[in-house]
Amino acid sequence: MASTSETGHARNVANFEKMISICTGYGPKFNPSNPHLQIAALKDLLTHCRACLGDVNTQSAAYKKAVGARQSCYNTLKPLSTRLVNAVAATDAPAKLKNDCKSIHRRIQGTRAGGSKSPKSSGDTAAQAEPTEKSISTSRQSFDLLAEHFSGLIALLESEPGFQPNETALQLPALKTCYSDILKANSAAADAGVGLGNARLERNNAIYGGKTSLCERAVGVKAYVRSLFGASSAEYRQISGLQFVKRK
Repeated sequence: MASTSETGHARNVANFEKMISICTGYGPKFNPSNPHLQIAALKDLLTHCRACLGDVNTQSAAYKKAVGARQSCYNTLKPLSTRLVNAVAATDAPAKLKNDCKSIHRRIQGTRAGGSKSPKSSGDTAAQAEPTEKSISTSRQSFDLLAEHFSGLIALLESEPGFQPNETALQLPALKTCYSDILKANSAAADAGVGLGNARLERNNAIYGGKTSLCERAVGVKAYVRSLFGASSAEYRQISGLQFVKRK
């Protein structure tokens, strides 16, 4: 479900379309001197704003897909870390290396040395309806940190000659492939987050950005119709009730 904010953008565009339809109905009487308020210019802006809304939807879907793919990678990381710690515990590796592996394992699991859970990050998940730029950034940092922990665990295991598991999934080549997949998933999610942020920026500029934005032109159209037909006219009442909510 779209957030209230996202729905508000679409409502502004829908009301702008209705305003254009009403003004078109005035026929040749509607002839503002300001070129930005003329019907052709208003229609061009409407087309652009619709495209911006569509692009945000497309980029949002791509971001959620990338986040879901990244989450799938990380869903295997915690159980894999558990298997690795148990596997190294079964070797004759030095106690310090075993303890170091356990320490990294706790970071991957999000637990403290005493076994309690560490505070959860505020990063977004694939199920989040409308991720914000802040949540996207926080999430990326969180997943990057998990990847760093996993890399450290691999380095420790690689330094221990006695770590030679028979299970293919626990062997170093498989671990390095897993780490590479995680990095690729992180990059894909990060790139998708940038795409979503850029699409939102373009949409916000089109609807709220300045004198030629949708909201500002709507104000200008209302002022022109009021001057053309009068404040108490039926024509002005047709459009005066159309709301265009600006971003705070």
